[in-house]
Amino acid sequence: MDENTTETQPAETETTATSESDAPVSGNDNTATASTEPVTETEPAVSDGVHLYAGKYDSPEKLEDGYKSQSKYIQELQSKIDEYQKQLETQKEEAEAVKLQEAKNKGFNSVEEHQIAQKVILREFELYANNLDKISPENYDKTITALQNYYATANQAYLNEAKQYFPDELIENIAIEKQNYKNNLTAELRQQTAQAEQKNREQLCLQIETNFKDFLTDVICENQTERNSAKSEALAAMFNLGAIQSIEDMNVFVNLYNSIADKAVKDYVNSQQAQETVNAVKNKSRIAAGNMDIPNKKADINTKEFWDEFYAKVQT
Repeated sequence: MDENTTETQPAETETTATSESDAPVSGNDNTATASTEPVTETEPAVSDGVHLYAGKYDSPEKLEDGYKSQSKYIQELQSKIDEYQKQLETQKEEAEAVKLQEAKNKGFNSVEEHQIAQKVILREFELYANNLDKISPENYDKTITALQNYYATANQAYLNEAKQYFPDELIENIAIEKQNYKNNLTAELRQQTAQAEQKNREQLCLQIETNFKDFLTDVICENQTERNSAKSEALAAMFNLGAIQSIEDMNVFVNLYNSIADKAVKDYVNSQQAQETVNAVKNKSRIAAGNMDIPNKKADINTKEFWDEFYAKVQT
């Protein structure tokens, strides 16, 4: 321990032997103290008599250009990072699509169902492989070959071939254990799926609250009297139907709702204007009480009154 310590410590003469010329100079010598003092924009550094801003630039203009260049570089870097993340997401989606197609080709509805089936095959193989001591010696090799083929191909015919060499009671016990194992895996998958869906819903709701704050002003409010019940019920119905599962879906709903609301307002305004027009026509055609004359009504020449009035005018 002492040996290591002495090797890592500098020699005593090296730490103490300093000349006067090497010693720090106090006073007003800025050149000697520039390397030890912090460099700030308000107190520029000095290099060969030239003030340096941020320890690097000899003028405020160059300092500003440097900041702009750095900001542009950061934006370009962030753009590359975003592009790379999109590429990773695309690759992941493509890989998942390949797995799903493979699962469907084998008769499964999802990748998870395929994975469960594979785990069940492995479990069943292990159960029979762990009980090879129940096999008679003359059938031992044939049983191992059949089980290996079953493991490699998942072909039920190979398993049936191996089963004929095991006791019936063991086959029955393994079948029960296999079914219980499959049920447990299925229950775990359902629970994981439910948890993932709940997490996705929470994240989606948070994104919607952030991105559609103005639209939700009359939906998410403490005062229930200010709450837009029609909009709230429409939004809840769309969620319950599973029609809103992404920000894009919410955009579609908002545009649809706004267009319906605008149309409803226009229809209401048009109906009000139509009613006002009808009322105006009624007012114009209304006859004052006690006056049976109809404005602008032409005389009927087939009446006695018309000819009496006519002859009276001629005689005068």
